[in-house]
Amino acid sequence: MKYNKYLDNITIYKNRYRDELKDINSPLYHKLDWNESSQMPYSKVKDILIEEFKNLDINYYPDTNARLLISKLASYNKIPDESILVYNGSDAALKNIFDTFLNVGSKVFVLGPTYTQIDTFIISNGAKIISHVPKVIWNVNILDELVEPLGISNADIVYINNPNNPTGVLYNIKSIGKLAKMYKSKLFIIDEAYYEFCGETSIDLIELGNIILVRTFSKALGLAGLRLGYTISSDAINRLLSLIRNGKEVNSFAQRAGIVVLDNIESIRKSIKNTISTRNWFCKVISDLGIKVYNTNGNYVVIRHQKYKEIIKNLFESNIIIRDRSTLPQMHDCIRITIGSRNQMEIVLNLIRNII
Repeated sequence: MKYNKYLDNITIYKNRYRDELKDINSPLYHKLDWNESSQMPYSKVKDILIEEFKNLDINYYPDTNARLLISKLASYNKIPDESILVYNGSDAALKNIFDTFLNVGSKVFVLGPTYTQIDTFIISNGAKIISHVPKVIWNVNILDELVEPLGISNADIVYINNPNNPTGVLYNIKSIGKLAKMYKSKLFIIDEAYYEFCGETSIDLIELGNIILVRTFSKALGLAGLRLGYTISSDAINRLLSLIRNGKEVNSFAQRAGIVVLDNIESIRKSIKNTISTRNWFCKVISDLGIKVYNTNGNYVVIRHQKYKEIIKNLFESNIIIRDRSTLPQMHDCIRITIGSRNQMEIVLNLIRNII
């Protein structure tokens, strides 16, 4: 049978360590590989959600316009309701964006190393990736150095992850605005998955008309298991996105969960502060051991060590999963570790100390 020929250029994603778990939901495992939140005020939020679920009419489709959730998001971001679209996770938002704006032969400029899930969305549309990897990937000023030869002028779309995953670099918002103004005919996708951990956003650039912000509830807001994300953009862009977006994809429970989280945002902000405090402490003690560690503007750190394979293996044998990032450009010998609770990070610290 015939199928999309561009799928021949894609390999199925597999997560070796999670795939090896007999019971992925077992509390025995410390999942510090995908930057999920482990410091949410779960008991409070879960208790409310249990009551919310009792009142849901799950036999009916969800509100395809997610009006209550969008109203909360508009208030949270201090923008009009019309600027927001909600999705079944930020990945679904990114797919919708690329499906809407890419044609066969289109080009997407990517500042690497960065979030690789987008590769699938780009390639499956018959488009090409123009990747620029700077010599120093932790250079916060790299956007100011992007000039003609680096590919933006040849691209149709520019993707910037800010703060960037996996490096954790926070690029200058003014530099993003400068590029967006310079290349008015290009669509700029600013992925702000880790926005809540840094508080910096390109939201004021939306008025330029060629920018889409992508946000998620999976990181700081702690709803990775329910899949919820949203975009912020101009009316013109949102009209185009809505042409193929499926309004039914965000289920009723996820919508209610998003509302509950936003209603309890102050409690969640305390958890975010705890995560940042734990991250900074962990970086200091790891550095004191003589290990190269990169602090970030997200809920994770990057460690570079020649024994990185041994660290990954030993932690996994102790039921702790972390992320091997050594295959990414300029990240040889690197691992990424999600910041969990103080107790979890002390366990990680002691295991690493024993290994080195």
